Amino acid sequence: MPSKSKRLFVGLPLAEQAVIDSMGKIVNELNSFKQDLKIVKKENYHITLKFLGSVKEETAVKLADSFKNIVPGTGPVAFQLKGLGSFPGSSGSSVIWAGIECDIKPLLELQKLIEYWSASFGFDREKRRFTPHFTLARVKNYSIPDAGLKSLIADNKETLFGEALFKECHLYESFLSELGPRYEIISSIIL
Repeated sequence: MPSKSKRLFVGLPLAEQAVIDSMGKIVNELNSFKQDLKIVKKENYHITLKFLGSVKEETAVKLADSFKNIVPGTGPVAFQLKGLGSFPGSSGSSVIWAGIECDIKPLLELQKLIEYWSASFGFDREKRRFTPHFTLARVKNYSIPDAGLKSLIADNKETLFGEALFKECHLYESFLSELGPRYEIISSIIL
């Protein structure tokens, strides 16, 4: 019988409801472009530190067990949720995001620690530069964004949505469906 697998990633959740609520107007405006966008549910807002992908169930159990033993030493990390942008660029975007401003050093240390931990299980180290952000929407078919969407992003490039703290880091399992992904916390650490 083939081994089951789980789709896993490590992330920092946006848990501050007031900050999530402050983005309501922007999310409503993004919804007006839903023919071109897949909007991320607000309960799924997070910063991905490491995407592990499909992992055998036995390995997932070991990962969850060892994850809770990671000692970050950073303490809570204060940040501002500020500005909208898109990856990879303004023409041919794949992701619409809200940015963060903070002392990046603790986040880089935590991301490095997670890379070291995952490498100990044989996962490749991330080659791309770590760019912390909250994905708000994914562009369907990597289409060129509508002029109104480009304008919305440009008009909110410096908008401050609020201040919050990263207090915990989670190992999540992701369940994909036609209704969008659902994330379940399988292990946690306190910052």
